[in-house]
Amino acid sequence: MQTSIRKMRSGDLEAIYKLNKNDLGYDYDIKEMKQAWDIISDNKQNIVLVALDCEEVIGYIHVGRYELLCQKPMASIFTLVVSSSYQQQGIGKKLIEAAEKWAKKNDCAGVRVLSNEKREQAHLFYKSCGYNKTKVQINFKKYF
Repeated sequence: MQTSIRKMRSGDLEAIYKLNKNDLGYDYDIKEMKQAWDIISDNKQNIVLVALDCEEVIGYIHVGRYELLCQKPMASIFTLVVSSSYQQQGIGKKLIEAAEKWAKKNDCAGVRVLSNEKREQAHLFYKSCGYNKTKVQINFKKYF
C-alpha cells in the first residue's frame, strides 16, 4: 500500500462524510458539511489533510491554530480519523506528523488534542505518538 497525504479538496466531502459517519459515529448533514468546508477552506488558521490509498480517501485530520492570552500559540487537532479497515498501518501517525509539520510552519509552540474519555484506543495511539496527558477536565456546552 502506498499512502500519500495532501490537502483536502471539496471533491473529498463525500468520503469525509462516510468516515465521520462510519468510523466516528457522527451523522452530520452533508449540506452543512459543505457550508462548513467553504468557511474552513478559506481560513488560513486551519488545514484539513487527507490520507489516500490509490486516490481513495482513507483518513483525515483537521487541525487549527489558536491564540491565548496565557501561553504561546498552539495548534489543536479537531478531528482525526482513519477508516477502520486501514487502522494499525501507520496512517494516523503520518497524519499526525503532517499536522505537526504544519503547526511548526505556522509558529505554534505545540499541538494539543482533546479525546473523549471512552476512546481508550485513541488515547493509546496519541501516547504512542509522543502526546502526554496533561489534565482531566469536564466539557460544558450550551446549544442555541
